[in-house]
Amino acid sequence: MGVIDLQNCDSIIEFENCDTKVYMMMYCSKSMNQTNESFQRLDKAWELIRLGKVRFGENPLRATVEGTKDYSINIAAQTCTCEDHIFRDMKCKHIWAAELQRQVLTGQIQVKN
Repeated sequence: MGVIDLQNCDSIIEFENCDTKVYMMMYCSKSMNQTNESFQRLDKAWELIRLGKVRFGENPLRATVEGTKDYSINIAAQTCTCEDHIFRDMKCKHIWAAELQRQVLTGQIQVKN
């Protein structure tokens, strides 16, 4: 990501009709959708924290988040056993919740009541 190949476009005018524009429009649309979904996941993550659903064991980079079942999170690897993460390959609410709770516990984030 980050580099867009303009070799299929010979000029700015051609850019309007080339594959690169289509790719850029699709990529921007996908990025906006992912951003909107991330905000929703963050809200849900804070709710999981508020409800006390995030638990850490001996390893501070691994957590269990209680949902419809218990999900295992590896913060360092950014993985979760939930279907949302597995199928969408995006940061799910469980990973967000584990990361945020860890930051609260280590004093990186202060939560006001």
